[in-house]
Amino acid sequence: MSPSIVTDPIRQKDTGGKVNNNELVEAIGHLKRAGYRSQDIGIYILCGLPGQPADEVKESIRHVQASGARPILAEYSPIPGTDLWRAAVACSPYPIAEEPLFQNNTLLPCKSASLTDPLYQSLKRMTRIPLRP
Repeated sequence: MSPSIVTDPIRQKDTGGKVNNNELVEAIGHLKRAGYRSQDIGIYILCGLPGQPADEVKESIRHVQASGARPILAEYSPIPGTDLWRAAVACSPYPIAEEPLFQNNTLLPCKSASLTDPLYQSLKRMTRIPLRP
């Protein structure tokens, strides 16, 4: 199982509202009762969304770990025509509307000022903390 989640309820709603925090915990519980181990349950956490503070990503990592699953950072890549496109163009320091190469998620083209490169590396290290079975 590998859904994508952020823990902020407002962001959950703004990005489609497919899974909320309670449903995530419930789903992980079902999977564990079915025999899956914590390290077998990966949850993608969107990182670098327009306006997303670094603390939100950190909170999401902790929530997934506390729920008994393995967090996996998924870097946001802006896609023309999507609901977030205008916000992405407005916040990106790169000319993403003119040059598609700047839409590459490895650049984190829409990261907030609070998500510095060292902090991003620290968040990635957080996701590697071993889980209890």
